[in-house]
Amino acid sequence: MELNLPTGEYIGGVYGVLKYIRSALSHIKPTKAIFVWDGGKSKRRVQMFPGYKASRQIAVDAESIKRRERYRSQRDILEKVLPQMGIRSRWLYGKEADDIIGRMVEDYKGKYDKVVVVSEDLDYAQLCDENVIIHFPIKGLDLTWGNFKATMGYDFEWHNIYRAVLGDGSDEIWGVKSVGPVTLLKWILKAESLKYPPSISSLVEVCKTEKGKKAEALIDNCEIVARNIDLMYMLAEEFTPREIETIKMWMDTPSYFTEDCVQVLSQYSFKSFLENFSTWSIPFRSLS
Repeated sequence: MELNLPTGEYIGGVYGVLKYIRSALSHIKPTKAIFVWDGGKSKRRVQMFPGYKASRQIAVDAESIKRRERYRSQRDILEKVLPQMGIRSRWLYGKEADDIIGRMVEDYKGKYDKVVVVSEDLDYAQLCDENVIIHFPIKGLDLTWGNFKATMGYDFEWHNIYRAVLGDGSDEIWGVKSVGPVTLLKWILKAESLKYPPSISSLVEVCKTEKGKKAEALIDNCEIVARNIDLMYMLAEEFTPREIETIKMWMDTPSYFTEDCVQVLSQYSFKSFLENFSTWSIPFRSLS
């Protein structure tokens, strides 16, 4: 089902984002919140792998134009209403949201009792730490340092290797063909049982004891796995001193809930949010 205004403007994305943000705020109860947007594509990754997000080049077919227009119009709405609801809405030119979030987690995990990343992207699991939680809003799951293995099936130290072998189709980072999550997990668990250290070479040693084309594919494509680890790593991006100062300013500058958001929500006919607004808005009102 699509949510459209009488004018035909699509607003389903805005509705969904606000719904999940409120759910996450109710669950986490943070003192500060920031919504980070992509500000471009990583030059480091493109130089390393020209095929990175290659199909996201601007297409001129009608469907692609429609998707871009929908995204832009909904982003405009969110960039207006989120600050009114106490949530910082930020981006840096030429930087991907993943890298900005990775940088922020590293900078702030020692300054706060708890840092929570809200996303359905499993790549963020690499940021998990003793006081860094990854909250998956659709799944309703908190990935923590304490439940990492029980949740993922393998030790934290294997995560980047696991993701690199499988790849990330949404970013066009292709993994080892024919190797799926079930087979890969079996190899990792075997490596763990043999007390092998988490590494590509350890996986290769396990695969040498296995039979079949899947094991051969892993052995023959170690370079792809190594490349993918670098491509998917969120803490390798370099930031200029000015960018670092900008990120610090984002968090140091207070952001409070205001009733101005009611006008925007009314304008776009979010009646379910407004029916009992004093209750619905409670999770936003404690932000600063």
